[in-house]
Amino acid sequence: MLRSLWANGMSTGVIDALSKCYAQESPVPAGIHVALKNMLNLYVAVGGLPDAVNAFLRTNNMNEVRKVYQSILKEYRDDMVKYAPDKDKSHIRECFNSVPKQLAKENKKFQYNKVKPGGRGEMYAGSLQWLEDAGIICRCYNTDITGLPMEGNAKDNVFKVYMSDIGLLVEMLGEGTRADILQGNLDGFKGAIFENLMADTLHKKTQNLYYFRFPDSP
Repeated sequence: MLRSLWANGMSTGVIDALSKCYAQESPVPAGIHVALKNMLNLYVAVGGLPDAVNAFLRTNNMNEVRKVYQSILKEYRDDMVKYAPDKDKSHIRECFNSVPKQLAKENKKFQYNKVKPGGRGEMYAGSLQWLEDAGIICRCYNTDITGLPMEGNAKDNVFKVYMSDIGLLVEMLGEGTRADILQGNLDGFKGAIFENLMADTLHKKTQNLYYFRFPDSP
């Protein structure tokens, strides 16, 4: 986080004031809050992949950031064809392409039949695992028990899928999404952007992801 603030020109004095507020659990001054909120929006728009960050710092141009992500997504899709087992190639790409659509649903639980009509776990489970092992996606498992250990209480077959970097999701959501985010709208696509931001943050801190839902919830 500190590296990101320094890279965007945040002064040491402001960073020290922010650290003090954090340590004392006191409100951040309004001016600093606004600046940090704008930087959060910027992070969501740019993402955290090094090539995209460097492109923005070098050019301050979102079109250059978009070019980087388009190249990254092409490389990912090429790798799916090049390195994945033959029987899984098409299924992996179908799973990958379905992530934004899955997150844009009201109920963001990953559903194999939303990847393709008639889709089932036995068709796509291995493909999803390939994407996770490649570091492209991360899963957030459901639990209806809040006690520890969370891993022991998680339901292996009920989960959400997020992109491991928020910039990837933003690019996949289409042109105009970044401009909307820079205007401060993180609530688009039924909260998918904000949810993936939280998943991105926790995943990069090597936290396992879980979400709570009452047993009788739809």
